[in-house]
Amino acid sequence: MNRTALALCILASVSMVVALHQAHAVSDTTVYVQTPSTVSVRRNFSVHILVSPHRPIGGMQCDLNFDPEVLQVVSVHHGGMFETWWDLQLAVDNTNGTVHDMVAFNLGGNVTSEEGTMATVVFRPRASGTSFLNLTNVVVSDGQGTAVSVALVNDSVTVTVDTTPPAVSLETGTPRHGDYITDTTPLTLTVADDSDFTLYYSLWNSTTGTWHHGTSTQNHSFYLHQEGTYTIEYYARDVYNNSSPVKNVTLYVDTTPPETGAVLDGAEGDNDWYVSQVTVALGASDAGAGVEAIYWRKGTTGDFVQYAAPLTCSEEGSTTFEYHAVDHLGNADAPETVTVKIDTVAPTTTVSLSGTKEGAVYVTPVTVSLSGSDAASGIASTRYRVNGGSWQTGTSTTVSADGSYTVEYYSVDNAGNVEGTKSVSFQVVQNQPPTAAFGFSPQRPTVLDTVTFDASTSTDADGEIVNYTWNFGDDSAGYGKRPTHQYASTGNYTVTLTVTDDHGRQATATRNITVIQSLPDLVVTGLRHAVSVWGEDRVMVEVANRGDAPAEGFWCTLKVNGEPSARHYVESLGPGDHLEIHFSPRLSFFGHYVLQATADANQSVREKNEDNNDKTLDVRPVSWLLMAILATGIAAAVAFGWLVHRQRQKPEEPPQVRVEPEEDVIRCFVCLGKVKPVSDYTTCTCGATIHRSCARRVGECPQCGASLNT
Repeated sequence: MNRTALALCILASVSMVVALHQAHAVSDTTVYVQTPSTVSVRRNFSVHILVSPHRPIGGMQCDLNFDPEVLQVVSVHHGGMFETWWDLQLAVDNTNGTVHDMVAFNLGGNVTSEEGTMATVVFRPRASGTSFLNLTNVVVSDGQGTAVSVALVNDSVTVTVDTTPPAVSLETGTPRHGDYITDTTPLTLTVADDSDFTLYYSLWNSTTGTWHHGTSTQNHSFYLHQEGTYTIEYYARDVYNNSSPVKNVTLYVDTTPPETGAVLDGAEGDNDWYVSQVTVALGASDAGAGVEAIYWRKGTTGDFVQYAAPLTCSEEGSTTFEYHAVDHLGNADAPETVTVKIDTVAPTTTVSLSGTKEGAVYVTPVTVSLSGSDAASGIASTRYRVNGGSWQTGTSTTVSADGSYTVEYYSVDNAGNVEGTKSVSFQVVQNQPPTAAFGFSPQRPTVLDTVTFDASTSTDADGEIVNYTWNFGDDSAGYGKRPTHQYASTGNYTVTLTVTDDHGRQATATRNITVIQSLPDLVVTGLRHAVSVWGEDRVMVEVANRGDAPAEGFWCTLKVNGEPSARHYVESLGPGDHLEIHFSPRLSFFGHYVLQATADANQSVREKNEDNNDKTLDVRPVSWLLMAILATGIAAAVAFGWLVHRQRQKPEEPPQVRVEPEEDVIRCFVCLGKVKPVSDYTTCTCGATIHRSCARRVGECPQCGASLNT
């Protein structure tokens, strides 16, 4: 199918009939190529296919031929003159220089009489030269699909291809000092070229030992975020393959502030104090861009000033200087401080004497108190000596022996300044202190008992005791030689006696007193079980009062396997007394029972100890003894009958009966079984023999109630 037939088929699909082009004396439509005919092109440019109708038209199709040695088609676009852009058959042949089948039309018989652009073709220059731009296979139709006459106006374009490489530069922002920058310094690779370009760059990080490569089709801005040395290589290439020379630059990223220090010079004392005027020399170092300036200020407030020469300080006490440095990139270290401590003045010590003075002498021990003061560094120590003895460190001493005394003293401050020695003299002539001692009765009082305290054994060798003051240990006090006191609650109390003689000398004595509560303490001390010869069960319960007061009106109960069995009422049981209660529960021969005896079962008596009122016993009351007697009787009856029978059969021969003494049999007091020589048994202190297995089971001897330690 030829191109005209293809165009007719396309237009026919939308109810158009396209006729072949026929020449007319006057054309109905003019189609022409719009482009500068002779230009110097360095980048892509557009060629427009314009249509100027002299009568209403409804569609158009055409081809465009060009020189492929000079131009290359980049893209083809709808011009917008017609409603529909039919690009299903559109084809670009950059090898032979043709754009095939550009088709646009209106639907539904719509037409246009306005001049417009049917299509736009974008070209890229390939080489210098002049290319023709010729329209071919042009078909224009009216609203009914009938071809109209066309006048073609072709054109050409002269192309001059760019041979100049791009100009590339690295622009560095601030801060920058020589080849030093910071991680906040902006870097921009800038390319200057009239055509499109590609920027190539590589970044070498000496710290990590790695390359980073990148490309960009526009200017590229970036930062170097890590401290270290960087080498940047870069160049650019335009669309015409023009490449700029490869450039490289080395930059140093410095984010480390300077290091700053201070040196003090003066006469040194103790504890970092100076005892003279001090000079303060500041210095800084920076391994990167270098130090620009050092700044300082006195104290920690106010403005910093630039450092020029060493500072001089002569003020007494502590003076603080704050300083820091800035390098050429603006990196500043955090302010540091240095404190100059100067103390050139020795301390001063004052003395005071305390004691009872009569006339020119002291009649009581004398306490010498020393107080040092120092306005700058403060007192490090105060020293003294008594009557030329060894020097001691301290601020107080007491002399109590009679005699004449001279106390020398001085202080040393924290800077090492030493005060000149001073002294004070005095005389002591005193009486002997009293001796405090006391007793009390009763020795073990109970709550609200009246306790009598007696300090008559307190003495004073050279005078008399004029005051007795008591602290009873329960936040109450008393006075006099023989006071009485009552304690409201039990506990341990410390009683302190202070005696004062007629010269004001005092002595103290302390003793501990324990106040107890008068209460009974009921204890079940024994629980025993026995079986009579007639098979009657008997339980004996022993209860004792181990307290300090009588127990009045309480019940003693017996439970069998947790169920109440019997009880006994006790009207009174005095301290240290005990009683024995007998119960006779009904137990079967072959049962297993747990007996529990309880004193004060309803807890009607307040006791010292409520946890010792119970006792239990595990028993198996089988009446083996009764069974043994019955068995013996039956055996005797059988033997007697047999003998009678034999005697009747042989009356002439009376039987000869041989009686042998019965062997002694030892039986277990618990189970009534035989205790053989090979048995494992134990003997209670009361003489009862019991199998060890039975002893472990019952725990106590059923005969006497003693504990069976197995």
